[in-house]
Formats: sequence, structure tokens, C-alpha cells
Amino acid sequence: MRELDWEEIVYHAAAMLQQRMSGRRLPKEPLVFPPRRVVTRTSSDILAVPDPELAAALRYMREHFREPICAGHVARAVGVSRRTLENRFRRRLQTGLAEEIRRRRLEYVQECLVNTDLTIAEIAEQSGFESAVGLAKVFKRLQGIPPSHYRRAQRRPSAPRAKVQQRVPHANLATR
Repeated sequence: MRELDWEEIVYHAAAMLQQRMSGRRLPKEPLVFPPRRVVTRTSSDILAVPDPELAAALRYMREHFREPICAGHVARAVGVSRRTLENRFRRRLQTGLAEEIRRRRLEYVQECLVNTDLTIAEIAEQSGFESAVGLAKVFKRLQGIPPSHYRRAQRRPSAPRAKVQQRVPHANLATR
């Protein structure tokens, strides 16, 4: 699902309304607003795999990646040996258990960096990393830049704020 930047859309809508009210014509071409980001919902975050243990492992990782889990935890939760599960991951998904856990964590870290004001330490704690230093090392190794640089690069400046009068609740209208 795509998440739109409603603040920017409302700003442009208000500017267009003001344009029309002052007698000016609107451009003929439509305004196109790119999504701010793509949001993965639990219902769409499903990988169809015919192997029930592999599917259970993926489900377990999706539900527990924010905890300090490792490949052994996943294998125990699924009820197969770590080696067996690792081999199935490599054969069917071309990745390992630890890599998949790390991928999920980094995906979450990236989302937090862009959409929250949490510190790197808070994000590390919430995403299953042992420390901010550990998160920063893994992030830089895999992304090529430190988390703080990623945050600055990915955040879009806010659209100019439209000056809107404060709304009066409907209940207060009757008393005026």
C-alpha cells in the first residue's frame, strides 16, 4: 500500500482553490504526487512457499524479528534442526536464516529512521539489535552509509504549511 503525503496534497489543493477564487485559470495537466513510501501490511507481507516448516519460519521471523532472536530460536520454534532449516532457506530462498532476520530488522530500521524521531539507540533496542553501535556497524556495512546519514538523505522537507483557521467543534456552534 502506498502512503501519500497528505500535507503536501492539501497545501496544493488550497493553493489551487485560491487561484480559482482569484479568477486565474488552473493548469490543464493534473498534479501527480509520488508516494512518500510503500507500506507493507501484514496481509501483503506473505511469501507463498510450499514447505510448511519454511512458511512457519518466515512467519515466526516476521512476528519476532524485533526480539533478540537468532537462527537457533527460529529452528526451535519451527521444530526442525537449524541445519535443516538453513539448507531449506538456501535452496528455496537463496538466503540464510541470519540474513533474513537481518533483512527484516534493517527494513524496520529504515522505516523508523525516515518516519520517527527515535534515536539510533532506541531504534536498535526496538529492532532486535544488541546496541546502537551494533546497529550502526551492520547498517553501514550493508547500506554503505551510517544510519544518521540515511535519515537525513531520506527525509523530505515538509511542504509549506497552509495558513488555516482553527476549526470550531460543531457542539460550540450552537452556543455562539
